[in-house]
Amino acid sequence: RIKTKTADICKDCKTILRDKNVPFEFIKQVRGIFTIIREVQNHIEDFDNEWTYPGISVGPQITIPEHGKVIKFSPVEKAVYTLFLCIEEGIKYVDIGDHRGKLKDLYGTYYNRSSNAEIEQVVDSLCDISEQARLREAVSKCNSKIKKALGADFSDQYQIKGPNGGAKRIKLDRSLVNHVEGFEF
Repeated sequence: RIKTKTADICKDCKTILRDKNVPFEFIKQVRGIFTIIREVQNHIEDFDNEWTYPGISVGPQITIPEHGKVIKFSPVEKAVYTLFLCIEEGIKYVDIGDHRGKLKDLYGTYYNRSSNAEIEQVVDSLCDISEQARLREAVSKCNSKIKKALGADFSDQYQIKGPNGGAKRIKLDRSLVNHVEGFEF
């Protein structure tokens, strides 16, 4: 019996496979197939249940609790991502300096092992409109890590995107954003 909800093999089948000396590589391959079947079945059920995007939790870590995913952002990436979550209409890169105070507070919250001068230096580098590489790099890394965690098909709503020269924003419905106590920005 295949447990498609968990992509697992039942106890009786495991005993049979062990007794028949089925090579482990074959079992790994079959489990991989079960995982794919599980994903397809879950997505079909999502559409049957008027699927919405899973929520995101903002706290010491940025997580997608419904999927048990932790997005492994660096402190700079957490600060930048959280800033874009806070500013629903989006931010043009050239206007990032308008949000310097909030960015500094966020970075100070996520990276509390440095002095105020170090925090200032990092925030200054993110807000320097003559050299936007640091901000672009942080946004790119955020998007890449989200895509890796959620997959290409479901990451679009969570990524920071926008037209060249225009406001970059996260499309996700803000009613799906949960702020852990102490992280209400």
